[in-house]
Amino acid sequence: MAILIGTITPSAFAQVPDTDGDGIPDDLDVCPGFDDTADADVDGIPDDLDVCPGFDDTADADVDGIPDGCDPINNVSIDIKPGSDTNPLNCKSKGVTPFAIFMDQAGLEAIDVSNLQLNGATVTEKHGKVHLEDEDGDGVVDYGVVHLLTQEICSITDPTVGTVDVTLSDGSFEGTDTILILKR
Repeated sequence: MAILIGTITPSAFAQVPDTDGDGIPDDLDVCPGFDDTADADVDGIPDDLDVCPGFDDTADADVDGIPDGCDPINNVSIDIKPGSDTNPLNCKSKGVTPFAIFMDQAGLEAIDVSNLQLNGATVTEKHGKVHLEDEDGDGVVDYGVVHLLTQEICSITDPTVGTVDVTLSDGSFEGTDTILILKR
């Protein structure tokens, strides 16, 4: 024989709304109105809390705290004096020093040469543009070259003679290479 203590009816538990339909009642939902379970980039961070939804927030190549997918700085390879391993720079020269920038054509065309900086100091591109290079002749741009005034480079770098790392940027890209100062 069963003893009935009480009757449970659906009205005994008031329905708590779930505005965003994510299965979490609004009174328990961290972000009511947003689907807390959606994670489009599968990085473990729900889209409504994601700094960079659609991109993996765990990747940060330049370790600046901004996920690669939404980092306004495109970290690229640069090669000072292409073809030279030591990148020697004679500071008594009055000429230019070529810097190859390896990125896609759209990125190269977007570079603001009036805003080029070397180690945070403004530098001048001798011709006022990025020179697009198709090294293998396949019709696809392989890299761009800027020609910076050697005297400006020397005035920015520290050692009288020796090796120094330099970073070239314009606010949309950044690349680092090493130069060898030969003479001051």
